[in-house]
Amino acid sequence: MNITTALEALGVRDDTLTQAERDTLNRDGFLPLPGILTTQQIEAFRTRLDELLAAEGDDAGKEVHQEAGTDRLSDLVNKGEIFEVCFTHPRVLAAIAHVLGGECKLSSLNARSALPRQGLQALHADWSGPVQPGNFFVCNSIWLLDDFTETNGATRIVPGSHQSGQSPTDAMRDPRAAHPEEIKLLALAGTVVIFNAHTWHGGTLNATSQPRRALHSYFCRRDQPQQLDQRTYIRPDTWARLSPAARYILDVSIYIVRIIGAVAGLGEARSAAIRRRRTMRPYTWCSASRTQRPAAAVSPLPPFEWFRKVWYSTALSTHPGEYPAACVVRRV
Repeated sequence: MNITTALEALGVRDDTLTQAERDTLNRDGFLPLPGILTTQQIEAFRTRLDELLAAEGDDAGKEVHQEAGTDRLSDLVNKGEIFEVCFTHPRVLAAIAHVLGGECKLSSLNARSALPRQGLQALHADWSGPVQPGNFFVCNSIWLLDDFTETNGATRIVPGSHQSGQSPTDAMRDPRAAHPEEIKLLALAGTVVIFNAHTWHGGTLNATSQPRRALHSYFCRRDQPQQLDQRTYIRPDTWARLSPAARYILDVSIYIVRIIGAVAGLGEARSAAIRRRRTMRPYTWCSASRTQRPAAAVSPLPPFEWFRKVWYSTALSTHPGEYPAACVVRRV
């Protein structure tokens, strides 16, 4: 599979975006897509975020980033099938692929809620420095779970700044201050705003008594590292339910695990090689002997937390056709 066939499998066509929408994205650096989420989806997302915040407590968001004055959650790919739409919706993918020249993958999927009287950010780009116009590395999407209003911490953005070849710190004495050309992204819940993540943007102060909630589905070019390494974090149950095209968007057609248990029957050198996080392809789950063949035992994946799996890797096989013994593995 390649990015073209993956996007096609997920419903992206040449006319998924209009030419006017492409032109707006090119010129302004952002594009609102109204009505992507239904009322039922919005309520389900709000409920799930509340559940996760309660369950994770002070650890919420630690996989990627914690921010004072906000509720953050990270690694949402693995925290519910409900979030799958955030990296498979054809309109969103079409816009992301347009910005990144087609070769895109999910970088991270997070939630950010600006708390009452909090949430102000400096203007910034989601990249470490300026880039040449047209040579873009990252693209973001904001999934509005509340209406974005003048007073509740809506994201501000400087239209066209992705073409400036500068970062806010180059051009502004104080990037936390208002920019004369900035606007606020004001839209109804259910809207998804695509923005070229080299465009200057930042959260504003939430002056209301309620949190302002949103999801951030963040993408990068396929030749760039992800903000959250999806191969390291992907859970077996998540991997199993995803389509091949969705796996390709996550870049987890092959994924990495860390071995924390002994590798039964293997010498120390081969065990150490596995513990160094060699990239291996999941073949099938079974109670394997040292020379277990793939056809010998096939069964559904057991519960996520602990499981045994045969990993096929020619780099770890002494002889053609030999497979390493079952490895005790756990997500990290």
